Amino acid sequence: MASGTHSNPTPGITISDLQLKDDERSNGSSLLSSGLFWLVLLGLIGGGAWWYQKSAGAMPEWGAKLSPELDTAVVAPKEHEDVALELSGFIVPYRKVNVSPRIPGTVMKLTIDVGKTVKEGDLLAQLDDITYQADVQQADAALKAARSRLEEIKSGALAEEIEQARTGVEGAKSKVEYLKKELARSESLKDSVSPAELDSLRSTLNDADVNARGLDQKLQLLIKGVRAERRQAAEAEIQQAEAVLTKAKYILENTKIFAPLDGTVLDKNAQVGEILRPEVLATSLCVLADLTILEVEVDVQERDLQKVEVGRPCHIVPDAYADRKYEGKIDRIQPMVNRARGVVRVTIRITEPDRYLLPDMNVRAIIDNPVETASAAETLWIPEAAVVKEADQSVVFVLDQEKVRRQVVTLGTTEAKKTEVKAGLKAGDVVVLPGNKSLTDGQTVHTKAGKTP
Repeated sequence: MASGTHSNPTPGITISDLQLKDDERSNGSSLLSSGLFWLVLLGLIGGGAWWYQKSAGAMPEWGAKLSPELDTAVVAPKEHEDVALELSGFIVPYRKVNVSPRIPGTVMKLTIDVGKTVKEGDLLAQLDDITYQADVQQADAALKAARSRLEEIKSGALAEEIEQARTGVEGAKSKVEYLKKELARSESLKDSVSPAELDSLRSTLNDADVNARGLDQKLQLLIKGVRAERRQAAEAEIQQAEAVLTKAKYILENTKIFAPLDGTVLDKNAQVGEILRPEVLATSLCVLADLTILEVEVDVQERDLQKVEVGRPCHIVPDAYADRKYEGKIDRIQPMVNRARGVVRVTIRITEPDRYLLPDMNVRAIIDNPVETASAAETLWIPEAAVVKEADQSVVFVLDQEKVRRQVVTLGTTEAKKTEVKAGLKAGDVVVLPGNKSLTDGQTVHTKAGKTP
């Protein structure tokens, strides 16, 4: 074959040298017929793949065994966390009241406005009191009349009244004696007096006798005095009149509405001329609150209740003033759980509130962890995921170079996915986190970082 202008890639070897001779094709000893061609081709492909993987770092070292890659953790004392919980809440006054009238009436005078500060006992409003003043006067007159009647009963009859009654009794008795004598005389004159006249005379005598006995009984009552029942009835009338007067005065006094506490007017719900009715629940004169004592209300999930207790210190940061921080303490924990939401209401008392804090303001409540004692700081902790439960034992796998060693441990409390180790490990030991892999004692493992931490 004639050669062209192109140079040969291998000096001294031509294409004709690579071609098979006729006798080689015929005797079946060529590379193609013997299979050596395919072996060479496969060797070239495998070598190229091996070289590529080796250069890219994807090829494991020769002779290395396949082993799981796991996360690890170092056994160490638990780091102290300053913050136990961070919650959202609202500022509320410790004392807040809706001031409402006790009686219906028209507002005649109003001395308050929103934002005004008042002292306990200050006049807030004056209701129309003309009708209530008349009720007091009427009740007072009725009481005086009842007292006069009682005094009259206690005093008894006058001497003149007794003497007058005695004279009437004597006159009645004299008339009876006269009629008796007249009847006896008439009966002696049988032929001169008719039966009808005798009957009339007897009837007149009987009436006179009844009248005389009645007058005598009245005289005895006057001499004896008034019965106890009448005196008790008169005393009861006085008590009733006193009660009516007391009620009338109470109603009159309530036409003036006074401040029940030192505070600030948060809301005003009435104007001069408006009629207030206490039986209407929505009726309210104003809302007062003591802004010198402010609190924060937060809702704590049931799972976090172990992190709150009365007296634990807190920090309050209002959303409106993120650069201001206020100190506080947990003051009260509601003794019941909201079943629908699974939360408990916790109230935090702000130590030194100022004018920047307003009711219903959004805040962040940061509940601090208590300072740990020296003994608590010396305890060892591992991730909860490092513990494997086997029957009645707790086991961890300690990393020793590239192998793991099975170790039985004694555990304590669990907090925030970390478990306290009371026995079986020492500070600095490295444990693996098996995840969903099953490990055995002495098994070779690789850490995900590629080396032991």
